[in-house]
Amino acid sequence: MPQAAAAAIVSAAGVATGSLAAKAIYVATYAAFALGSQVLVQALNKPPKPADRKETLRGEILPLPIHFGQTLAGSSLVYDAVASKTRWQVHIHNYGRAQNVLERRFGGTVYPVAIDGQLLPFSRFQDSPYAEFNDGSDDQLASLLMRTPDRRKGPSAAPGWTTDHRLRGLAYTVIRAPSVKAEKFSEIYPEGRPPVPSIVGEFGDPFDPRTGQRGFTRNGALIFAWFLTHPMGGRLPESRIDWTAIGQAADAADRLGYELAGSWNGDEAPKVAQANMLAALDASMWTDHTGRVRLDLGEWRAPTVRLTEDQILQVQSLSAGSEEGDAVTEQIVKYIDRARDYSEVEDVAASVDAPFREPKVADLIYCPTQAQALRLGRRIFRRETARWRLEATVNLAGLRLINQRFVTVHLPAFGLNDEPMELDGWGFDPATGQVSVRCRSVRPGDFT
Repeated sequence: MPQAAAAAIVSAAGVATGSLAAKAIYVATYAAFALGSQVLVQALNKPPKPADRKETLRGEILPLPIHFGQTLAGSSLVYDAVASKTRWQVHIHNYGRAQNVLERRFGGTVYPVAIDGQLLPFSRFQDSPYAEFNDGSDDQLASLLMRTPDRRKGPSAAPGWTTDHRLRGLAYTVIRAPSVKAEKFSEIYPEGRPPVPSIVGEFGDPFDPRTGQRGFTRNGALIFAWFLTHPMGGRLPESRIDWTAIGQAADAADRLGYELAGSWNGDEAPKVAQANMLAALDASMWTDHTGRVRLDLGEWRAPTVRLTEDQILQVQSLSAGSEEGDAVTEQIVKYIDRARDYSEVEDVAASVDAPFREPKVADLIYCPTQAQALRLGRRIFRRETARWRLEATVNLAGLRLINQRFVTVHLPAFGLNDEPMELDGWGFDPATGQVSVRCRSVRPGDFT
């Protein structure tokens, strides 16, 4: 019955079966039926107080986050119940297993890492709350703490929680908080409520085509392909991925030290997350003639295609440098620095002496290290201050640019003598048989 009711709610709400929101609906609905009381789907701005033996239950339906790489994962409160002067909470950290937990934090305080199901007292007081972590494995059992009454307060366990509430595939923390005497309350609960849990962990199990194995990695190319095929991310079948190209991109990521880390919680389109990942890797993605997705990381390669003046039908625009009003004199990068406690920081990656200051900020939210962010910032700055920018129409020879990132342009009448350029974009008009091209000057040293 609970499963059927949850499925009905998912269908009525127009939520995709198996989606992040559907997971939360199943959790809340199952608990409500087991309790035999109403689930209040609302923001928990007025949480229940463990003041008596009255049973109350509140839940919230919300997107559940997907984390990847090594990052700090907060939590979403999806279950909040009171019985026998004891409060139980379920905080979900991640949709998917936490591969390895490096730190556990409660209210900003770091505690020793505990194994699944181990109880962790918060302080020396007898009435202190306890916590239990479950990593989200496919075979995890229901929380022991949720099913164990706090004998100090009464015989009841968490309302409605049974051995069927395994929450497989969800990494979460349970908090059991008993009521306390007034004189101890401020010491046990300095924030006025049970502390909010978070974890520092390693997330995701990307497939590595070079080894044929799945597992945690910091490699940005492998994480990107993992997100493309994730059932809550890009949702692409694995057959749509060119795994040979992904393996080559992974080799480049290893050479460059390009990682990805962060989270996506479904409140924005997967394409937005994909664009942010590509920005953190200085990468481009395209689909080849077989319909498979390929990935090219920001690494210099000598152009293999050369466009000459007899192939370029028309030059729409050609500019050298920037107008002073549009010039960028300082490139700032904003990113989440793993070395600075996963906080958002801004650093100056590059600048030039100028009588005016014209900064530009690049948002690299999935870039986890300063070295990578500064390297990308310098790369962006050099692109902004490129020597030449070209927009042109090319004959059918332009089709050779498919799957290319770099091209050599030879237009001696315009001062371009075998100029190496990087493609910003191109398009083909089958009606005219012409190819439109946008590109800008590049040098091998721009990638160092």
